[in-house]
Amino acid sequence: MNLENFNRIFAFILPVIINLILPVLLSMIASQLLKTLLKIILTGKFDISMLFDDGDFPSSHTAVVTSATISVWNQVFIYMNFILSVDLKNLVSIINITDSQIKFILSIPAVCIGFIMTVVAMIVIRDAMGVRYSVKHNAILQKEANKKIAEHINSDVLQNTLKEIGEKFKIKEGHLKHEVVGGLILAILVSLLYTSYNSDMFWIAVCTLTLYVACTLIIFVRYKFKQRF
Repeated sequence: MNLENFNRIFAFILPVIINLILPVLLSMIASQLLKTLLKIILTGKFDISMLFDDGDFPSSHTAVVTSATISVWNQVFIYMNFILSVDLKNLVSIINITDSQIKFILSIPAVCIGFIMTVVAMIVIRDAMGVRYSVKHNAILQKEANKKIAEHINSDVLQNTLKEIGEKFKIKEGHLKHEVVGGLILAILVSLLYTSYNSDMFWIAVCTLTLYVACTLIIFVRYKFKQRF
């Protein structure tokens, strides 16, 4: 392979890689920043570890896999449009099938990749609401059980041991349905914002995303206000 051909392949592959990875990174960053901001509103405290916490609203796992799925399908449609626009007369004459048949065959792998990514996203989202949330729920119950047991034990050593074990339980796993939906909506809006860049839809996407964040902040501020009074 000479340098010219390599440059052509690289120029074709690089935008695909960027368009697959960048929306996912943006969705992950947006979800973690929004999650951290909401935690600051509710707790009145900030810790750098909040930027890397699991659980809570919105679901970062859901945002990431949803954005990845949208990015993959976006590239699938671009690839299919490219296949439909290419003249394959020479290839058709060699393998003796029609132009529409060969284009259909060439489209199958891309569509399969899209469906596989969709299934993976559904599994991750189901896991976030199911298995991971069950882990969180069981950890909360075990932590409460340790506290109650410690209250009825006379030995200070056992009390301290149970308390230490209880504090080690990680209860920031899993998501409720509204947290998953929040991550799903955020990923769709971020992906729309990315794909609509340099188009008439861009400012609509910006306004919609801004409205979503504003409404979320208002809801959490009202919730915090009700807690105080």
